[in-house]
Amino acid sequence: MKKAFAMLPKFARTLFSIFLFGCFSGVFAHNKVVVVPLGGSDVKPLKNVIRVSAENGDYSSIASALASINNADEENPFVIFVGPGRYSVPAQLVVPPFVSIYGAGERSTTLVASISSNVVSNAAIIRTSGNSTIADMELNNGGGGFYSVGIYNTGNSQFENLTMDVRGGQSVWAFYHNGSTSNIFSEMESVRISILTSDATSSGSCRGVYNRKARTFMREVRILVRCSNAVNAYGVFNNDVGGTVEFYDSNILVRQADNNVGIYNVSSSISIRDSDVSAERIFSSQTAHGLWNLNSNSYATIRNSLISGTTNSMRANTGSGFTETRAYHTTFLGPVTGNPVCRLCAGVTGALDGQCQ
Repeated sequence: MKKAFAMLPKFARTLFSIFLFGCFSGVFAHNKVVVVPLGGSDVKPLKNVIRVSAENGDYSSIASALASINNADEENPFVIFVGPGRYSVPAQLVVPPFVSIYGAGERSTTLVASISSNVVSNAAIIRTSGNSTIADMELNNGGGGFYSVGIYNTGNSQFENLTMDVRGGQSVWAFYHNGSTSNIFSEMESVRISILTSDATSSGSCRGVYNRKARTFMREVRILVRCSNAVNAYGVFNNDVGGTVEFYDSNILVRQADNNVGIYNVSSSISIRDSDVSAERIFSSQTAHGLWNLNSNSYATIRNSLISGTTNSMRANTGSGFTETRAYHTTFLGPVTGNPVCRLCAGVTGALDGQCQ
């Protein structure tokens, strides 16, 4: 391997080493390579690679780095690398298409903001509109207005190796994938979402991931929603015709609100595989539903998973139309209410077993 590497041209060796920062190094988690800084006068900056660091970077803030980009497109993409440190974000970061932002790791790069608004699209730390990757960092937003949001997305984008801590608003949402104006596909992998707040109110809600008319793939996503004063709290809210969520190797826990729902599937489709979805109530006056399939054209396919809820493991067919559930080798802990029309069941245990057709 060393001999083969030595035979490569100098430029190829430079690319192979993945030059990120000329002045600091870090270890990128989850299938990333170890980053070794390259020194020497023969090393030139890579095209369209911008470094952000408190010292010796191209810019000291992400906002300044974004402001320097005015010609990103499919043939001319940009990458912003953010070094280790804690970065204050005073205003929303609007990421243009074909621009990606990478940190130095979830425990190394942290973005801290207090952004909120009565308009949900303006209440996020980061706003993306397509063909972007946001990865390897922690995002904290503690805005105190009506909405407090982590990431607002309206295009085909990827989100990897992120820790999200969002609180402070009357409505607290970590992710909002909004495909209401165009069909979008988003990927979330190795994302940890934490919403721990007592600030949400009866007029607001807590949502780990709000998916509206979008196709979203989630793998190794961990969602904890604990909203003690909210009326409604959701792990995943999959809403409107055309919304599709694939939820694999992941887990959800929602608790402490008046109404707690692990996954709320409204006139949409969801596929759950190798996952745990749980909703818990603390007081008898509260409700907790693991999976709630609502209204017409709501479909759920569940494989090798655990669905649990103190009130209902699954609630279905409340509203108009019908719902359909396909379950394979899955356990339902808690009652099932409504008419889920469960078809093609195999190896199902718990409350749903008697309703399989």
